[in-house]
Amino acid sequence: MSLTYVKVDKRRVWHAIRRALITCGFLAVIILLLNYTPNFVNETIAGTNLILNNNNITKKLNSEIITEDEIFYIEESDIKAFLDEYLIEEDGWIICTSNTNTAKLPIDGNQMYLNGQYIDLSEPIIQRDGLYFLPITVLSEIYNFTYSYNTENETISVDTETRKYVEATVSGEQDVRSGSTIVSRVLTTVGDGEKVSIVQDNVRNKDVVTNGWTKIRTTSGYLGYVPEDSLKLRTVIRENANYNNIDGKVSILYNYFSPLEPSPESSSTTKGINVVTPSFYNLKSDGTVASNIDETGQKYIKWAKSNDIRIWANVSNTYLNDIDKLSEILSTFDNRAKFIDNIVAKIEADGVDGINIDFENMYKEDKDKFSRLIIELTPRIHALGKNITVETLAPDGSDTWSLCYDRNLIGKVADYIIFHGYDQNTSSSTQAGTVAGADWIELNIKKYLGQEGIDKTKIILAMPFYTRLWSKKDGVLTSSVVNMNDVNIPENATVEWDQSTKQNYVEYTTEDGTLCKMWVEDVKSISAKLDIANKYEIGGVAFWTAGREDSQVWKTVEEKIKAEK
Repeated sequence: MSLTYVKVDKRRVWHAIRRALITCGFLAVIILLLNYTPNFVNETIAGTNLILNNNNITKKLNSEIITEDEIFYIEESDIKAFLDEYLIEEDGWIICTSNTNTAKLPIDGNQMYLNGQYIDLSEPIIQRDGLYFLPITVLSEIYNFTYSYNTENETISVDTETRKYVEATVSGEQDVRSGSTIVSRVLTTVGDGEKVSIVQDNVRNKDVVTNGWTKIRTTSGYLGYVPEDSLKLRTVIRENANYNNIDGKVSILYNYFSPLEPSPESSSTTKGINVVTPSFYNLKSDGTVASNIDETGQKYIKWAKSNDIRIWANVSNTYLNDIDKLSEILSTFDNRAKFIDNIVAKIEADGVDGINIDFENMYKEDKDKFSRLIIELTPRIHALGKNITVETLAPDGSDTWSLCYDRNLIGKVADYIIFHGYDQNTSSSTQAGTVAGADWIELNIKKYLGQEGIDKTKIILAMPFYTRLWSKKDGVLTSSVVNMNDVNIPENATVEWDQSTKQNYVEYTTEDGTLCKMWVEDVKSISAKLDIANKYEIGGVAFWTAGREDSQVWKTVEEKIKAEK
């Protein structure tokens, strides 16, 4: 056996070893630095840190959190930015709204208005350099949040009742790292059996997990990552708040009757609908509400409940019929609160399931004040576990009938925004035309989705159970309303399907030479409108009004909308 000798270059070996040692040294230093660099949560603002729903917002605050007599105070603009985008100042008060509360806090005073009552402030608002700072004790009551403070890292952790909260138990002692890697620096350590909050991706409604690492918040307020498999016994403490108690599509049947009429004892159907909107409430000139619920109204409520149909009572300004008086009612918080307190008391006493705000003919200049009404009313309705919808007309119309609504805001705040998909042509129109053409309806649905920026699931398309008969004689054009179930087409009439309006167009001449035209509402035309609602996957449909329909329409509504009760 022979041996082969290899000559080794000792200098090359030494250089390789030295390079390896240097590389390992660098890696060790990097790991050491990553693991033991202090956790500077706030690099730009000295003082108290703020974590809101597991998001560290300290560096985004406009002002430092200040402390006085062991109470934390948060500056007004930061509350607006992170808790309440609709916060405003009005006449020496700060007006706040949350998921279930409407509050008015005095800039200089010791009592606040909260959901219809004046109560003593535990701590007043304070001023610093011309800015207003609100006490966290009062804010927690208004915005329904819990908070804790950790002296170790000077961190306030705030959790609102509206956001999903998931808790887990840590298995074994775990380092909480700044990132989702083993080389990320260690922020703190949690012990075996310690409870932590799992950070949620609220868009996807899931835990925040990256490469096998889950983002958590410790009880001491540190935000960081631990191995996903180290978290045991996950418990969903609460889900994201949802005040809309209807699953799936909404199908509303209006029941209209004037304040001079008794309410009906029941509606015309139980098929195809899961909500009724009776004309129960009317706005009065003093800002309160007149009720139309008499003995038969109580029977109507009983009928609806026995058939698992929700009652979203209509609240109308039609019989006020005074645009200036409506402007006055909307003008101040106190005036709006008078209306709100009154309607809240009535719907709670009457046992209805919600309200439909149907205010029309308002000054364009009052658009923001009407929005304030919806902002301040909605929490009060949600506090009762009830729903709120708001009627609006087609965009891009007249100042007092169309441009008086901020549809985007209404769509965000209320449970639903209703588009009146009718009166495309009214009695005042100078030429004959349809009441509700499918092409016009689709155009406006696109506007609600596009230029108005409304979530499709919040939109309800209201459609008519009536049309207009247009008559022209000696150059004079008139029209009259014809209910769907009263349409009568003469034998001498020509009937053509209008592909644009998705309606039968009828034309004929009477014996006295009157030219008559009508775009018919029937089962086929309603079916086409339902197809538009399904095409754009909107939240639901509504029908104006009970008793005018062809009863055969409900089979089509049932088939196409499938509204669950």
